[in-house]
Amino acid sequence: MNAFVRFVNRARGNQRGAAAVEFALLAPLFFMLVFGMFSGGILFNQNNELTHGSRDGARFGATLPVQQFDASCGATSGTCWATAVLNETRNDADGNLAVGGAGVRICVALVTGSPATVVTVAGHGTYWTDIGAGAGVSPAPCFSDGGADTKNRVQVAVYKAGTFNAVLFGVNMTLHSEALAQHEEAS
Repeated sequence: MNAFVRFVNRARGNQRGAAAVEFALLAPLFFMLVFGMFSGGILFNQNNELTHGSRDGARFGATLPVQQFDASCGATSGTCWATAVLNETRNDADGNLAVGGAGVRICVALVTGSPATVVTVAGHGTYWTDIGAGAGVSPAPCFSDGGADTKNRVQVAVYKAGTFNAVLFGVNMTLHSEALAQHEEAS
């Protein structure tokens, strides 16, 4: 019986070493999986907030009368309208589109026709783009909406840089969302 007990004790001692080796081999994979799930969850949440912000911005822009809105702020180019839509989009994204944020871009356009062309208000295109610290005016729509609708519609597109981290590696990606709403003002 003593020989059997000694055999069992030796076998248990060998297993202790094997467990440490198995843990050392599997721990990096386990931590990559766990941290990858957390990182992926954070990116998924941020993308949902971008979608929420772009949809709310497009719905908000669809209800604003461009010429009346610009007249109230002293502009005639649609810039006040576009800035208001941009700010609404930024506010509804729960901080994910902060001014000066990494890779943050917001595009707002009032377009018509198929293919989409920018509607002119008093001779200017009503397109506004915000790229971090700077902003400018451009004659292009935010994206091709592919619709055959010739009515005025509001386009809002948002972009934000993101990083998926999983302990041993990281992947840079761009989070993106587009929204479209029919503009309610008669043109």
